[in-house]
Amino acid sequence: VMKQVSIGADGTLWALNTSLAGILRWSGSGWDAVPGQLTQISVGSAEHVWGVNAANEIFRWNGSDWTRMPGAMAQVSTGSDGTVWAIDAPGNVYRWTGSTWEKVPGQLKHISVGSADHIWGTNFQDRIFRRTGSGWQGLPGLLKEVSVSADGVAWGVNAANNIFYWTSATWQVIDGLLVNISVGPSVGERHLQ
Repeated sequence: VMKQVSIGADGTLWALNTSLAGILRWSGSGWDAVPGQLTQISVGSAEHVWGVNAANEIFRWNGSDWTRMPGAMAQVSTGSDGTVWAIDAPGNVYRWTGSTWEKVPGQLKHISVGSADHIWGTNFQDRIFRRTGSGWQGLPGLLKEVSVSADGVAWGVNAANNIFYWTSATWQVIDGLLVNISVGPSVGERHLQ
């Protein structure tokens, strides 16, 4: 049983199962177990896979194994272009510079990076924000989680697990219920647990 699925812009698919936070990678015909344990995973593309374990340690997939990265974060998100943002347990926001974490003004409980141009998040009151230039723009509605693709397509899930799609002006409700959501290629694929 999967507890989280993340898909990259190139269709790369990774997941975490419920048994011991095991890591799985889709081979095209089945799931392959990958060594390690994570509580959260983010896939921007085959070259950009990051995750966080139960101790808030951060890891980056190097193509054959996990590389421990500096810092401690509750959630990490990587885009198709390698852009990486994260939040710590209190909700402070950080951007990966390539060598260190740079603190960014704002506080979020969830962050999603599609690319350097598409960074969205939700705060502890379920308010929705997207990064515009050097600041955050508030958007209408309330979502517990939002996911944005490399080309800016955004989907979200609210506290009642209803699914929403951003139309560029408002949130449109979509039939179904999801606990969480991951937006992949521009066709707007969505995967859940």
